[in-house]
Amino acid sequence: RFQQLMRKRNRYDFDDMILRTIEALRNHQDLLFNLQERYQYILLDEFQDTNAAQFELVRQLASHPVHEGRPNVMAVGDDDQAIYAFQGAEVGNMVTYTKTFRDVLVVNLTQNYRSHHDIIHAAHGIAEQIESRLHHHIEGITKTLEAASTRLPAKATIQRHEFTAQADEYAWTAQAIAGLLQAGTS
Repeated sequence: RFQQLMRKRNRYDFDDMILRTIEALRNHQDLLFNLQERYQYILLDEFQDTNAAQFELVRQLASHPVHEGRPNVMAVGDDDQAIYAFQGAEVGNMVTYTKTFRDVLVVNLTQNYRSHHDIIHAAHGIAEQIESRLHHHIEGITKTLEAASTRLPAKATIQRHEFTAQADEYAWTAQAIAGLLQAGTS
């Protein structure tokens, strides 16, 4: 009923916008060719959070025969940061990307300039429990990060807290920040 009302009122949502674009590109070769000529360089940021339809849109735009399967597409993503599976995001798109296009160069970044070694170590222990990590599917990738910043304190403090409600979590976080500010932390 929702889709019928949307069509009747000539409206669409974000998902429909992508699906209608894919449909238009499949049915109108002139439109596809025009967009392929116009968008010859594509950057996909937060690629781990794309869904199948979004990847199909990119695949169509990048499928111009002149590229011979090697389009100018750069995808940036971190499978360990995939957070939109509940909205249809598929980390598998990252593996599919390497199989869809030819001669894909995978640049594996392992130096972390934001986090302390202790934080990276704790995060690694948690991430190792994820079964669908890229290094299980793409040869040559390592997911072991190293702390590269020399500006971080010598020791990190990691605390674990559990809350029964989100409001309690927010209140504890606000109190912790207030305490740090009162202690002179910039």
